[in-house]
Amino acid sequence: MEPVVVVVPGHAYVGVRTAPGSNRYLYIETAQTARIGFEAALAAAERGIARYPLSQIRVIKIHDAREAGIFPLPLP
Repeated sequence: MEPVVVVVPGHAYVGVRTAPGSNRYLYIETAQTARIGFEAALAAAERGIARYPLSQIRVIKIHDAREAGIFPLPLP
C-alpha cells in the first residue's frame, strides 16, 4: 500500500499510493472519518493539504521511516 504521513503546520494526514509505481496518493483526514464518512474524509484531506504551499508540506514515507529505525511505540 506504500503508506505515507503528510505533515502540515499543526496537523497530519495519512495517505496511500493508489497503485504500484503511481505518483498519485489518496489522503485521508482520519480525525473526522468516523463522523463524516470515508469519501468526505478524502475530500477534507485534499482541501486541508491544498491550503499550504509545498514548502510547508512534509511527506514521510513509512518505508523510509522503518529503514531509518523509526517504529511505532510498543503497546503497554
